[in-house]
Amino acid sequence: MKRLSLPLAVLLLGALCAALGFVLGRQQAGGAPAPGGAYLRTLTARLALRPDQVQHVEQILTRHDAEVQELVESHRQQLQQPMAERLEHTESEILAVLDVQQRELYQTLTRD
Repeated sequence: MKRLSLPLAVLLLGALCAALGFVLGRQQAGGAPAPGGAYLRTLTARLALRPDQVQHVEQILTRHDAEVQELVESHRQQLQQPMAERLEHTESEILAVLDVQQRELYQTLTRD
């Protein structure tokens, strides 16, 4: 299989990490998990949640985070090949639009 160029590899990693970023984006500065993080604080403030509601919503968000993490991990290998193929096709389409000089420059820009 053709080795992916750097921009395509970045896109692939971005796609695979999108859901994971949602989970990891909810951590405190100290690195300890903060289920819901800013989202929970926003809901608490805007909806005037009672303490018991905050606790329930936090439990829901914690469970959701774990489920998303599990999905990302379980599907990463399955998605890798189709995503690589899709990204390779996208690059081919882009190259087809470029003239010879632009293709050469593109190849130079996308080399590792």
